[in-house]
Amino acid sequence: MKHLAEDKLTSSFVAITPEIAERWLKKNGVNRKLRDRIVAKYAEDMKAGRWLPSNDAICFGVDGKLYNGQHRLSAIILSGVTVTLLVQRNMPLGSMLAMDQGASRTAADALHLVGHKSVNVLAAAAKLAILYSDGRMFGDTQKQGVSHGEIVDFVDTHPTLQDSIHATYHAHKQVDCSHTRLAASHFIISEAVGPHYPDIFFEQLATRANEPPGSAVLAVDQRLREVRRNRATFPSRNYIYLLVKGWNYYATGDTVQKLSMSPRGKFLIPKPVTWSR
Repeated sequence: MKHLAEDKLTSSFVAITPEIAERWLKKNGVNRKLRDRIVAKYAEDMKAGRWLPSNDAICFGVDGKLYNGQHRLSAIILSGVTVTLLVQRNMPLGSMLAMDQGASRTAADALHLVGHKSVNVLAAAAKLAILYSDGRMFGDTQKQGVSHGEIVDFVDTHPTLQDSIHATYHAHKQVDCSHTRLAASHFIISEAVGPHYPDIFFEQLATRANEPPGSAVLAVDQRLREVRRNRATFPSRNYIYLLVKGWNYYATGDTVQKLSMSPRGKFLIPKPVTWSR
């Protein structure tokens, strides 16, 4: 039995219109269940011009059925744009079993490939910052997918995110909160009010030096310690909410004894500092 039909295999780059994509999807064979979130992420990249050709081909078998590419073809239809993709035809029967077996590249891998450092924290913090800036963080969790291309673009156009990572490096070793969440919160606040006072706020979270009773810094620290002590589990948006809420008390100089971590869909905007130091 001949397992490979190299003499029949063809490969070429094809400009695929939404009409072509729709026609090809009718040839769908036994692909995986379509994941709408993946399609939406791909479509956003395509509409924004972030989608680039790769060696991951749209594949058709010798039986004419679509073996690989349903998410990308669906995204082309959703985006309404024409996208150039590699297309392979006459794949041998059974070749679908060998597809998608390699480890998937992460957003951190994508950042590393274009020369960034501290890529794990950078990628995760960028995702949180994107969700916050787009207003998706406190909304429907089904709409919180962020593509690798979107993260790379955001990092390239917001170099101060790296500054936020550096500014919170010491704090994350002293505070009961991940470096990613601290960096994202610092960035969100700094984008609204500038970096000077957020630097002080996060440094005070790390040291709590000379903070008076009723300080927002102490209230944030107390709530984070309670979370660790109770072994509670909260999503990242709850931490962002707590840190921005604490910052707002700090910025206005108002006292607070206890802070909640439950946003309940509430979107907070960092307040400007109303005092000088």
